[in-house]
Amino acid sequence: MEMYMTYVYSRGVGGARSHCCNALLFCFPMRVYVRNLFMCVFLCVRVRVEPFFSQSEVPLWRFLASLFLSLSLSLSLSLSLSHFFFSCVFARNEWRGRGSGSKELTHFMISSQQAMVHVVSRNAEGVIVVDGKAYPMAEELVATESVIQRSIKAVAKQIADFYRPLSHRDTHGGGGVAPISDENPLIIISVLKGSYIFTADMVRYLGDYGLPHVVDFLRVASYRGTSSTNKMQLLAETQFKALRGKHVLILEDIVDSGKTLRYILDKVQREHQPATLKVCVLADKPGGRRVTMQPDFVCLTVPNKYVIGYGFEVNDRFRCFRHIFTLRPGEARRYPAHL
Repeated sequence: MEMYMTYVYSRGVGGARSHCCNALLFCFPMRVYVRNLFMCVFLCVRVRVEPFFSQSEVPLWRFLASLFLSLSLSLSLSLSLSHFFFSCVFARNEWRGRGSGSKELTHFMISSQQAMVHVVSRNAEGVIVVDGKAYPMAEELVATESVIQRSIKAVAKQIADFYRPLSHRDTHGGGGVAPISDENPLIIISVLKGSYIFTADMVRYLGDYGLPHVVDFLRVASYRGTSSTNKMQLLAETQFKALRGKHVLILEDIVDSGKTLRYILDKVQREHQPATLKVCVLADKPGGRRVTMQPDFVCLTVPNKYVIGYGFEVNDRFRCFRHIFTLRPGEARRYPAHL
């Protein structure tokens, strides 16, 4: 479960500031929380609610008053604490120098699974800012780190549930079959370079879910800058050779036109004849498809634009970003294809 909160901030003359916090369906400034809290205390003194385990009969009006008191007090305390928490988060980012002299719309995202909070906004120049860091090369934010990790973890569970009951060729037997285990693990082939960050996270989640596996890599090039070419270049071959009769999972960063993945699947199927051959991709871009291709496991669906971050790059730049963005038009021309 995730909670989304919107914090509207504006700086006035002399650095004065005003703010409001929208928490789910509630939209109260801090003074309302304080007023409600004092109102609850006042009612408690006036009503003097008797304990319900008392032997004396409790009037109906006193019972209703105590119920109202409990609900009001709980609501006031919870909203006050949430307001205080997000005020602290916003003050931290303001202290780091973000957004001076501008009006901003900031989105807070809390993931209960990842316990991560991201502050996303645009500065006075319209540049995307995430957690205080500006990304001038980005046009739009596609997915934050917490969204990416949550998606990968969910897909890892799907993969583990799918493969755990299966059996394939027993490497140590005389042509028989055996369950997937440490002796006969799932074969994972990661496509370099773009998927190496994705692969590192995915295999750790698969380990958390108890799916034995081994990983090898192959490298195929089909992009030059931001343009996909029709020529496939096999730059590095996988070292796994005895894949016949084994379950094989391909990890790819993105499916765009589908030509690269089709080339890889045809090559592995033709040369190794695995028992099954499945594909897991971090990002699916169905709007860019040129050949019939549907990956078996998809973590994210992205718009039909060039994306950067979390392994995605333009001429080897921006792979290191923790979040995924679309690239600002014309930005790729700033970086040479050859270093």
